[in-house]
Amino acid sequence: MPLIEKGAMFASIEDIGKQADFVFMMVGYPKDVEEVVFGENGLSHHMKVGSILIDHTTSSPDLAE
Repeated sequence: MPLIEKGAMFASIEDIGKQADFVFMMVGYPKDVEEVVFGENGLSHHMKVGSILIDHTTSSPDLAE
């Protein structure tokens, strides 16, 4: 993978949630946000207390709340 060869790192949702203080996310659709954040292995199950999720997905205000 060219990006990894240039220093990018690959991490699972679980690893990201456990390690990051801030997570910036942009996925395709509101249903994707629900899956990535609230799915069976979603970020909400792994993020540290006090960490912040910033969602850049074009989504509904209710889901953002």
